[in-house]
Amino acid sequence: MASCRALLDGEETTHPAGDTSRWVRMAHAPEDRYVDRDGVPIYVAADGPRARGVAYELGDGWIMGLQGCNAMVNAPEVLGASLAAGRAAAAAAAAGKGPDDFYTMCSLGLCVLEEGESPMSPRALERVGPVAMLPFHAYADNPAIGAHLPSPIRDRLDIYERRVLSRLDVPRDRLYQETHRGHLSHLLPGEEDVLTEEIIRMTTLTGTAREIADVLRGLQAAGLRNVTLNPPPHLAREAVREYAEKIAPLLDAGGRV
Repeated sequence: MASCRALLDGEETTHPAGDTSRWVRMAHAPEDRYVDRDGVPIYVAADGPRARGVAYELGDGWIMGLQGCNAMVNAPEVLGASLAAGRAAAAAAAAGKGPDDFYTMCSLGLCVLEEGESPMSPRALERVGPVAMLPFHAYADNPAIGAHLPSPIRDRLDIYERRVLSRLDVPRDRLYQETHRGHLSHLLPGEEDVLTEEIIRMTTLTGTAREIADVLRGLQAAGLRNVTLNPPPHLAREAVREYAEKIAPLLDAGGRV
């Protein structure tokens, strides 16, 4: 990240190349005017405590997934604690950033449930199921994290093994080539049997329009400035329309959180 900042500022930096390193710089200097690099921010995707500290120390903004939170229950509290930890780490590193100097974004799945609709309905699963499966994909990559996953997810790992992983015709060390095929796109065969209503609601913004708006207001109060949605590619337009028509009217006049 420090190298990105240096390059954007028109400086040189070193880049590893095999057993050595080479000096690199942007092809066009600022005075060439082909690229205006003034004020280009660096946003850092981070969820772990050390990564959050680096984001605050060297970055201009933080993109988070709020791992470990229950999205529809305690997302604002988890966000507030994460921001506080990041600020403390930045203060310890003398980064000198205040709350207003740092842009915060959260990446989440979204599904506004219709009257009486279950979070496990085919429509809801198509929209947010791929997001809810991300902790299971991470487990397939590294089973050691299983003990650290929230209990509702940990309790379904055996089903994930039997209904999904055991049916993939690849060696264990190549599971990553198959498990991520539906990454933020679609559910693989058997994955719908792994998910539960609780997992859907704890990993995504899935609920009534008013429930979701309440969570978003709580996130804003905790310090969030923007939300990015993760709809399946074929439903991107529908997700934006759903937010604009069902969520934004419940927020401020500009539809902001």
